[in-house]
Amino acid sequence: MFVANRVQQIRDQTSPSQWRHVETKCNPADDASRGITAKELVESSRWISGPEFLWTPEDQWPQPLENQDLVTPSDHPEVKKVTSYATSTQEQWNLAESLSYFSDWHRACRAVAICLRYKQNLRQLVYSKKESCAEPVKCQQRPALTVEEILSAEREILKAAQKVAFSKEMGLLKPFKEGQDRSSAQQKKRAMKATSSLYRLDPFLDHDGVLRVGGRIQRGDFTDETKFPVILPRKGHVTGLIIKYYHEKVQHQGRGMSLNEIRANGFWVIGGTSAVASKIAKCVTCRKLRGAVQEQKMSDLPEDRLEPAPPFTYCAVDYCGPWYIRRDARK
Repeated sequence: MFVANRVQQIRDQTSPSQWRHVETKCNPADDASRGITAKELVESSRWISGPEFLWTPEDQWPQPLENQDLVTPSDHPEVKKVTSYATSTQEQWNLAESLSYFSDWHRACRAVAICLRYKQNLRQLVYSKKESCAEPVKCQQRPALTVEEILSAEREILKAAQKVAFSKEMGLLKPFKEGQDRSSAQQKKRAMKATSSLYRLDPFLDHDGVLRVGGRIQRGDFTDETKFPVILPRKGHVTGLIIKYYHEKVQHQGRGMSLNEIRANGFWVIGGTSAVASKIAKCVTCRKLRGAVQEQKMSDLPEDRLEPAPPFTYCAVDYCGPWYIRRDARK
């Protein structure tokens, strides 16, 4: 690898027309690689002064052969035989899998928001270069993340988690939009398989591409997050982060309080009751607060209590005295 890096550096900074070949009889590098005695080193001058032709004018130097092939033949004895295997893969980078490094929902949203800000800055630089040949305008670095950036990052995370769990369902729902006529709703219901976990939720894709629960309460006077919560799979790291976040937000209360807080903030977890219960069962704080009271195991009975023996063999009762009496001194 060291030699390969140096060869690549030479190829990048020079051209083959600058290269000259030094014959073995004139090459001082052979003295070091092949070894010479101390006497030969003292008597030899080419190690100290270099090849003799370097002391002559350049037009007298050995000329390279015309049309000299600079490529080493593959059958050369010093060429290392390398077998390379070309592999191809169609797997793409997945945001949901990358979030497995995070154990906190808020931190994961902040990390994705920073990446989205960097992406937007790069787009602004490219756009400024296309608009004019002048120096591109530098992107302003805001000191802190805004609420809009956090919400945008949250949407990207939710869409990534839904693409992993509900890829087929989302592909079927793309042609349909919420608010269409009854015939369109019937076609959407027929396209959705009855075996799907989303069959009874009347799902639809909003304008941001997020999968949400449908229903008949769209005319209600409350927020869209409450009317149409985001659908999340029962299993998944993103779902676990959300359950953990809202479970800690309600101060480690029970399953019902944690699930109500999750749904109040616009999330619908498939099999939410069991998912929340499973997450609470792994919570260290809850295990300490609601752990069963431990009881000390009684030791084995001694040997003398297990052997048959007549009564009062190992015990005694004092039926008499001492009796304490008081004597009157006047009598």
